Amino acid sequence: MIPPGSCITRRMQVPMMTEKELALNLPFEFRDYITQGKDKYAYDYAVLSVQTGEDGKPASLDLLAVAAPKETLADFTEMFNRCGFRLRRALPPLAALQNLMMKSKEAMANCCVIDFSHAVTQLHYFAQGTYDVTRTIDIGGRDVTLAIATQFGIDQHMAGEYKHANYNSAQVIERSLQIYESIGVEAGRAMNFYNFNNPEVTIDVAYYCGGGSKIPALMDAVARHISIPLQSIEQVMPSSAAGEDQRTLCPLAVGATMA
Repeated sequence: MIPPGSCITRRMQVPMMTEKELALNLPFEFRDYITQGKDKYAYDYAVLSVQTGEDGKPASLDLLAVAAPKETLADFTEMFNRCGFRLRRALPPLAALQNLMMKSKEAMANCCVIDFSHAVTQLHYFAQGTYDVTRTIDIGGRDVTLAIATQFGIDQHMAGEYKHANYNSAQVIERSLQIYESIGVEAGRAMNFYNFNNPEVTIDVAYYCGGGSKIPALMDAVARHISIPLQSIEQVMPSSAAGEDQRTLCPLAVGATMA
């Protein structure tokens, strides 16, 4: 999995063209995002849909495209080689999530995947089964960890252990509850903003994943502020012997294997 900060992922529409023409033109679609020379990046794409013209013939391509530094890919290749493995596939998180949602018979076509990660909380919107846009809330699990560290006078590593185990009810101290409420309020605003700007799309459900999803009080706060059901992403993942605790932490890894 290529870290989000190490690649550029875009949803774009381009005129109908061949694979060779796409290889030539794709670098220019990232010209506003790449500060270095375009030759220092590797490019790839997935076709989400083909749009037809008035004559019924293919007119344009709807793509999920990515640009990743060749140096980053070389570093990953070397890392795996040193471990005795061969890197077979590298893809950005959004592509892995797209794989998971498109290939699941249970996933709702219009949905939102909320990733409660360490640094931030991200809402990934899907319309008609394809990725649309991401909204980021700059509050995450580390904010809760810092609050716990301050409350109990301990270092962040120990605070993380307190949080995961809910030791001394660390998950529900006043400052933690305030953070959950802030995330819930921002999630509700992000959902309303998307609905306002996309009146033709009705988001039916939000699937949760990430480490923060293990905190019941956080899930309760978010559920209060969004007007749609909040469900575990395990419901759209392939069957597995692993329990929900493990499955909600690895949807991207599962999606990456489905490419």
